[in-house]
Amino acid sequence: MSQQLNLNDLHSIINHLLEERLDTLHLLLSGPVQERALRAMLQRLEAYQPAPRSRMPLAAELTAADRLHDALGNAISSFGQACQLHPTLDPALRAEVQRLVESDHPTRHLLRAADVDEAHAARQRQPFIDAERENLRRIPTPGGTLEDWVDAFQAAGLRLEQLLKERAAQRHVETTPREDLSPLLAQARRLLDRLRATVQDELEHRPELPRDVERRLFAFQDLILEARKPS
Repeated sequence: MSQQLNLNDLHSIINHLLEERLDTLHLLLSGPVQERALRAMLQRLEAYQPAPRSRMPLAAELTAADRLHDALGNAISSFGQACQLHPTLDPALRAEVQRLVESDHPTRHLLRAADVDEAHAARQRQPFIDAERENLRRIPTPGGTLEDWVDAFQAAGLRLEQLLKERAAQRHVETTPREDLSPLLAQARRLLDRLRATVQDELEHRPELPRDVERRLFAFQDLILEARKPS
């Protein structure tokens, strides 16, 4: 699968690992060695003029979508907290709001997470929302019901996912690389493949590792590869 990754993809993935996933990388026994290898590879890739972060495709759209997503998420979280603090609210209603909000809703820490994690969380929430629609609909909120608020939050998360896929698709469009670039791309792909194999090996032999460590490290890469699939 990594053979589909081009120069911009590889630069984005390795940059993401070093900027947003370094703590997770260092959970591995080989984390410091992996970091050094990734930094060395990033320097080599940067010699071939990757797009500056300030000119990344859809930067403004992603920023706006993330702000909307976080604002809606904070509103749901605050609504749940207000219901818990209300002194005369029916205890059964208070308990039901707590169950729905805590089961469906991410923590405020996740609302400060990377876009790819917020998008992944939205995809994971959908079955719960579908199963609890009637219960969500019974909880009134300003301007509608808790179902309306949750649906808006969910739509914002899925919008993030779509924008990330569109960004990956746009960055895939590049000129044919010079022939001397091919060995470097192959080395970068092998580096990522070896890292993934190392993660899987450590997960097998180290039960103390978080079970989602592979997803944390490779969710962004997997999202790019998904965008490559024929529609």
